[in-house]
Amino acid sequence: MLEKKLIWGRSIILILYCVGIIGLALPGWRSFFVQLTPITLLISTFLLFYFHRDWNKAFIFFITVTYLLGFGIEAFGVATGSIFGEYAYSAVLGPKVADTPLIIGINWLILIYATGTIISPFHWPKLIKALAGAALMVMLDLGLDPVAISLNFWKWPGDIVPLTNYMAWFIISFLLLLGFHYLPFKKGNKFALFIYLVQFGFFIILSVII
Repeated sequence: MLEKKLIWGRSIILILYCVGIIGLALPGWRSFFVQLTPITLLISTFLLFYFHRDWNKAFIFFITVTYLLGFGIEAFGVATGSIFGEYAYSAVLGPKVADTPLIIGINWLILIYATGTIISPFHWPKLIKALAGAALMVMLDLGLDPVAISLNFWKWPGDIVPLTNYMAWFIISFLLLLGFHYLPFKKGNKFALFIYLVQFGFFIILSVII
């Protein structure tokens, strides 16, 4: 039964992201598909956590704190320019608080959860797992930022992403992933690697064609 559900879930995600690539590649449809980004991210989040099997207090604590910290750090970064560098969000990612889209906290949550889950089966010290997961986070961000700039998700001065952004991503991801690995909840989720790979492929393909 679980395998059938995984097939259905993966099929939904694959269709969503493939249609998204086609729509975003067509200039006449781009603005419409950009507006659908928060919906796609919410569907991805629902399916990812649908396949999580240990909703204990530690896991609820993890998802709550990760969302709040992810959003809070972004809001502070936007307000001060002192974490990631000087950047600003447009209106396309949905409702904002403190000039920061609420969906950004969701993005941090699913990426931390996915990268942590991908690394969790390795028999490494938790510190090394957190470092490896943070490296996966930065790899994804390297593909994400150029596409996000092209689609007007956010803006950097001169459309140049500073090195401080990637350094901050690594450090923040490392700290959040330490929490992921130390908190006592089951880490297995067969959907996590798929979500990560689909998103990574999505941004790499778009970086080439738009």
